[in-house]
Amino acid sequence: MTNPVSILIVDTNKVFAKSVKEVIEKNMANASAHVATNIWEVKRRLEENTYDLVLADLSVAMDSEDILNEFTQKDITVVQWSAVQVAKIGRAS
Repeated sequence: MTNPVSILIVDTNKVFAKSVKEVIEKNMANASAHVATNIWEVKRRLEENTYDLVLADLSVAMDSEDILNEFTQKDITVVQWSAVQVAKIGRAS
């Protein structure tokens, strides 16, 4: 049996973050995931839990350099993503 994996999901979009949490917990039997939607929640979660992996929206992570430093000091792997909405301009075909 593999060791449990603890994951922190950081995104200001609560619906998206909870969806990621559900997918992780449904597909990874040995994983537990928590959601943080702002820097204060991230700090609280880091005080209360130990994480193996952080999945973070790029904009949230970039807002606070001290949070990134804390992840590094705690030797937590961080994967950053960014969702960019692109508008299509032009006439409908």
